[in-house]
Amino acid sequence: MKNYQELAVCTRLIEDKTAEIIKKVNEYINLKPVREGLNFRRDGKRQFNDIVEAAASASCVDELVLYISYKKAKEGSRSMWSSLADPLVKVFSDLNEMAKSIYAEAVAKQKDIRQEEIHLELCKKFAGYLMWKANTLIADAR
Repeated sequence: MKNYQELAVCTRLIEDKTAEIIKKVNEYINLKPVREGLNFRRDGKRQFNDIVEAAASASCVDELVLYISYKKAKEGSRSMWSSLADPLVKVFSDLNEMAKSIYAEAVAKQKDIRQEEIHLELCKKFAGYLMWKANTLIADAR
């Protein structure tokens, strides 16, 4: 992210979407393939930490999606990644619609920012909330 000042202006617009992002986290966790793939008693905490770390270090959403696809391929069909990856990539893709609306409002306010930067920020926020939700479910399962 190169344009920190302009992104800071968009922070309020992004924060206005917090409830929507949390709703997407809950929807994601409740998807059948995700629920069936998660074993909260065994501890899936590492996978969710990996997602947050990847989001924090990604320079674009495509890089984040590539990492998740890599983890799915590397870990194989019996890992949690086989259940987490495809629905997660879809959520990240869907967040681009939210990014478009924030971008349109930022442009209307004559802010110089790229939609891709907003999209990545939304993915980071989603990943963080997802980790919080997973940690809560792990603690409840014990």
